[in-house]
Amino acid sequence: MLLERTTEIALVDAALGAATEGRSSLVLLTGPLGIGRSALLQRLSCLADDRDDVRVLRAHAAPMEQDFAFGVVRQLFETLLSDATEDARDRWMDAHASFARHVLADDAAPPGADQAIAATEAVLHGLLSLLANVSADSRLLILVDDLQWSDVPSLRWLTYLAKRLHGLRAVVVCALRDGDPRSHHTLVREIREAATQTLRPASLSLTATHELVRDHFGEAGDDEFVQACHEASVGNPLFLMSILVGTGFLGRRPLAEHAETARRLRPSQLRERLASILRTQPAPVRDLAAAIAVLGEQSDAQTLARLAGLDSIGYSGPCVPSARSAPSPPPTNRASSTGPSATPPSPPSRWSSGSGCTTRPPPSSTPPAPRPNRSPPSSWPSSPGVSRGPSTSCAPPPTPRCAAVPPTPPPATCAALCWTAPPQASAVAACSSNWAPRREGSTLSPANATSPRP
Repeated sequence: MLLERTTEIALVDAALGAATEGRSSLVLLTGPLGIGRSALLQRLSCLADDRDDVRVLRAHAAPMEQDFAFGVVRQLFETLLSDATEDARDRWMDAHASFARHVLADDAAPPGADQAIAATEAVLHGLLSLLANVSADSRLLILVDDLQWSDVPSLRWLTYLAKRLHGLRAVVVCALRDGDPRSHHTLVREIREAATQTLRPASLSLTATHELVRDHFGEAGDDEFVQACHEASVGNPLFLMSILVGTGFLGRRPLAEHAETARRLRPSQLRERLASILRTQPAPVRDLAAAIAVLGEQSDAQTLARLAGLDSIGYSGPCVPSARSAPSPPPTNRASSTGPSATPPSPPSRWSSGSGCTTRPPPSSTPPAPRPNRSPPSSWPSSPGVSRGPSTSCAPPPTPRCAAVPPTPPPATCAALCWTAPPQASAVAACSSNWAPRREGSTLSPANATSPRP
């Protein structure tokens, strides 16, 4: 059951119509884990059901197949060629497309020669010529799921194709998951830059949640129950279906009295999947996710960075890739006085926006009040040697390395880990087995402990 994806389907349908006149398109479908990219690709393949002049070529990349050269390319073409008649294959495999046989024929090259073949432009051009010959007979809808896991030779050809779509009667739709480390691969970035459209499916609304509850349980759910499911899943279809399946497994009906059960439910399969994804992330992302799981999502950025053992650069790194998918910041009052009796501005919330530049007032002659250990700083620390009068600076002051943190929202993967808690300690252990806070004066830093202490 696919809900609230009419806009994305209509845009691809319009691009497929424009392909009739040779105006090809490259559409990038992005979004976080569970937003429904694969389900949307499956629905897009149905656009060819009532059209005789549209062929669908589909491939699904997988992490375990990244070492298979041209694995994605072969998925796209092998079914097409095996289902075609011999006359059609001979017509498509003309002199220009003959080099494609080096990739598609099993006995065309000795083992281990795929990587060398992939480096030749003749093979890339041969595959492109084969695609052009097929598109002369019918329009093509090319669907590639999980682009970030494609093998390098296939990525090289997709990049080659993306820059030479003009004149082909084809629409290429590539699904890319946000936050995956391999989404920053050079070839993946080139495909992103060449995209003519980028679609980001939105989270499901409360109305869609009502429909899914009714479809799953066979009866309409109480408003309190549906609201609890919607808030717990934040509109993510994967999270929402996991909650509904888990609630049904417990024998609960969608009644108001079971709203708190749905709100607190943490399905084990989803927890394991989120933890496995977090384990593939770089160390700063895992450490920041562990800190969020311990302190909660409402903690300020400074305390999170101190607990994760990250300085300003280490904190910003994991946040940048997922900034587009982070929640919108609430309105904040950034105005501050620069008079002699002005109170230094409070550090911005971790959801606040801005460039990170702040106007610091002149240092006060009154010594700051002592603070107990492990308490977050109540204001931005002053740098020694700052002249009297206000000054604007984008650099963090020379204080302990975890004190100054830019106001950047945490990555979506960190928020996903918080969704798996409680219990918080088990969530931390699932994603970062060698992380634990330790006391060192008033500074928190990771240590090689065996069990985390919130």
